[in-house]
Amino acid sequence: MIVTWEHSEAYPGLWLVTFANVEGEYELSGPFPVQGVGSVQGTDFYFRARNYAWEFETNDETGGLFSPNDRRAFQRSSLFPKADSMPFSQAATIIAHCVGEFLEQVA
Repeated sequence: MIVTWEHSEAYPGLWLVTFANVEGEYELSGPFPVQGVGSVQGTDFYFRARNYAWEFETNDETGGLFSPNDRRAFQRSSLFPKADSMPFSQAATIIAHCVGEFLEQVA
């Protein structure tokens, strides 16, 4: 699923991001580490980019990971040179891609 996004800048170093075609929103802050915290269709998620990698995970109601057999359990990560200085637009694009994969998984 292709997920699109739009943002507003609350102040330097903080974006408020909404998904244009699915229910959800998050805050993206940085610069070190670049972090995103929000929800999509009622499921919380967390994104972090630091050092040389980024990671995305869905979280249960307590902020922990879902059990592996829960269909909402979703994690992705990848290497990314100088991830701690990742542009917010790049982070938002990665998050949108992860959200699209997650929504396909739970469909």
